[in-house]
This record gives sequence, structure tokens and C-alpha cells, in this order.
Amino acid sequence: MRILLRILLNGAGLWAACQLLPGLHWEGGWLYLLVAGFVIGLINVIVRPIVTFFSCPLLLVTLGLFYLVINGAMLWLADALLDKFRIDGFL
Repeated sequence: MRILLRILLNGAGLWAACQLLPGLHWEGGWLYLLVAGFVIGLINVIVRPIVTFFSCPLLLVTLGLFYLVINGAMLWLADALLDKFRIDGFL
């Protein structure tokens, strides 16, 4: 039940971000937002802890500001994995 709630919240967050930020776009319906929320949840569960562990020295030197780079990299990975979700001008 908790996983389903997290997927729904990720989808709602993506919807809100796409409405508020001009560079985020998704094509499709609500079901695709739920799929995108699921993929972002998987990225945050599997990839993010590994990247955070290996970037510990950079996190310490920058006093945690490197988390912004990690979050951006996770969004870029979601953009690369999902066809109908795109971020304009990321690179």
C-alpha cells in the first residue's frame, strides 16, 4: 500500500512540475504519469543510493550541495528511459 501511495505521489509531483515549469513535458494520459512515477521511484530506490555512496567525498566538500547534481542526474536518467517524458535544454 505504501509503494502504491509513493507511485501516486511521484505521478502527482510530475504533473505539478510539468504544469509549473516550462521545460518539463509529458505526452500521454494519467496512466503514463503513473508509469513515469513508478520509473522515478525505481531510480530513487536503486540508483540514487549507489550514486550517493560513491559521491560522499563531494557531498562533504560541498556541504551537501552536490545533492542538486545527483537529483538532476536522476531526472536526466528518467528522461533517457521514458519516451514521452522530456526535459528541454537539460544539457
